[in-house]
Amino acid sequence: MTTRTDVRLAKPARPRRAGPVAAVALLLASSGCQDALEPGTGAIHVVIAAVGEDVGSFYTLSIDERPAHSVAVNETTKFSGLPSGTHTVRLLGVPQNCEVHGENPVTAMVQAGRATVLTFPVTCTPTRGSVRVAVTTTGADLHAGGYVLTLRDLRSSQFRFQTTSPVTTNGSVVFSRVPAGVHTLILSAIAPNCDDRAGVRREVDVTGGDTIAIGFTVVCETVTKLAYVHASFDGGADIVVVNSNGTGTRALTTHPAWDGDPAWSPDRTRIAFATERDGNREIYVMNADGSNPLRLTNDVGSDHSPAWSPDGRRIVFVSHRGEAKEGALWIMNADGSDPVRLTSPELTGARDADPVWSPNGRTIAFTRSVFGQDPGVFVVDADGSDIVMRLAGGALSQPAWSPDGTRIAVTRRYCPDFYGCGEQIAVYEVDVGNVTFYPETGRDPAWSADGRHIAYEGLLCDFYFIECKSSGIRIVRADATSVFAVAVAGRGVAW
Repeated sequence: MTTRTDVRLAKPARPRRAGPVAAVALLLASSGCQDALEPGTGAIHVVIAAVGEDVGSFYTLSIDERPAHSVAVNETTKFSGLPSGTHTVRLLGVPQNCEVHGENPVTAMVQAGRATVLTFPVTCTPTRGSVRVAVTTTGADLHAGGYVLTLRDLRSSQFRFQTTSPVTTNGSVVFSRVPAGVHTLILSAIAPNCDDRAGVRREVDVTGGDTIAIGFTVVCETVTKLAYVHASFDGGADIVVVNSNGTGTRALTTHPAWDGDPAWSPDRTRIAFATERDGNREIYVMNADGSNPLRLTNDVGSDHSPAWSPDGRRIVFVSHRGEAKEGALWIMNADGSDPVRLTSPELTGARDADPVWSPNGRTIAFTRSVFGQDPGVFVVDADGSDIVMRLAGGALSQPAWSPDGTRIAVTRRYCPDFYGCGEQIAVYEVDVGNVTFYPETGRDPAWSADGRHIAYEGLLCDFYFIECKSSGIRIVRADATSVFAVAVAGRGVAW
């Protein structure tokens, strides 16, 4: 055992009359003193003999109820300058998982010029366990990149314990020395075509000394395609498609002019889009493979932001024709015939943008902005009547209906207590009013057909939110438990 420096007591307690010394489960011995002791004084050498797991490093010890001193575990600590007589020695600061065997406190006899050795036997039980996690993946279009496992303690606002580890699509990971207690285990970085229907979050009750086995069963389905806008350095842009697991990118348009605002038809055989190949922006439609582009609008005012009706027969879009120089909503047939004006925002000094049809086909959600005010999400009947504000509470834009019509995802602009402002995805439950805010910065949401995921343009902002840059297309689970980076640079994603 290593020996620590002497602890000399400046003001020793008054010696007591000698009496019997308790020695149950304690080794109380007298040895020839080899310390340089002051005349008439003795010493106590204390040893904490701790065995087991998680014994700790230091306890505290008090002599004669005086202020406690730190005592190293499994080392010898010398207390000198003690007057002859009996002294009460108390061991303190023993961890909850440890037990002192024998009396505590103990009465020790000190003789002048000699050292008394006290040994406190301590046995400790484990306070940490292990979690073994196995992941099994089956199905089609498996994502080769694997997943990420996060194990954390959520008993306080600040994580007392958190650790992460990568895991292969069919592999296992062991988290060792996990503190006993209830933890949350999360499987993330899952490709959107894959899912564990039992959930990607598990509650784990860890017991000291034990190993808990947890399993995830991920099933992958055939990938679907996302369309997005890829900007070029010369100011142009093309429409590109990519599989939902981040593979198989392919450009659908290669025109020198700007192409953007892609929107899939309900049967996914066609894509409506806006283009500047004719000068100002006009609405076109093309086959899903990029072939046979056809012009649908032809006006001196710009037309853009097309969205299909659920039955595929009509398209709502934003037009700057006529008096609505800032933009109003129009509806036309899917072949471009019979365009009809839907809103007149210029009458109230507003402008309309970002239209999207509700799944039942009866209403259209859109963004309305009034100069000097935060934009909000409004809803108008498909015949242009009964315009109402649907969502309020901050600067909200770019609405996207969930496939079941119960939720609307939006871009929410927020300004923390710094210098600038950021954007994040928020999902509102239409009839209940509950809202979920997604932690990462991003904008322009688009739902998957099954309503389980939301694609968006990720943003990377500096600490003060003065400058934000696009970080590419990302996909988040609707329950906000996992984010998947598609690993393509783009914006205006459509699913």
